[in-house]
Amino acid sequence: MTALAAGLQAAFWLACGRPDGMRPLDGRNAGGEPVAAFSFLALVVCIPLEFAQGWFGGTRGRGLAQDVMIAVVSWLAFALVSHNVAVRAGRGALWPRYIAAWNWCSLLQSGLILVALATTASGLPALIGETLMLVTVGWALWLEYFVARVGLGFNVVQAVAMVVLDYAVSQVVSLLMEQLH
Repeated sequence: MTALAAGLQAAFWLACGRPDGMRPLDGRNAGGEPVAAFSFLALVVCIPLEFAQGWFGGTRGRGLAQDVMIAVVSWLAFALVSHNVAVRAGRGALWPRYIAAWNWCSLLQSGLILVALATTASGLPALIGETLMLVTVGWALWLEYFVARVGLGFNVVQAVAMVVLDYAVSQVVSLLMEQLH
């Protein structure tokens, strides 16, 4: 629970634009393991959120399972690719803390996207739901950029490239999954 609390605290601080949100990810849990090592717990927590997003988004059955599988594989693929990028950029030592922040912020993003989808599905005027979704996605992109800037010490161009890389990885995984289907 210490890792979960530290991860969520970090995500909330980062979501508010506070660079010190990285600090809770530097510690160790009661067993002495780095708190960042448990950040992939966020992926496990996100799986039901992904199902709910698909349901609110109108995806059902096999398509829903495929969407969730794409999300999980994309998440793990980005972790691998981002590690390689961080090492090549001379920031390999910062990557564990960065990916921990990215993982926990991804959980927060998934939850807010679910709220936006639920609002759209609730019958409110489309303009409200679409505006909420646009703001949520814009904020999620900014947050990913901010985590790359703070977590890896990247400049603006490098941080934007990490956001684009995440999107590209997701698209490649999605295309590959479509080919397997």
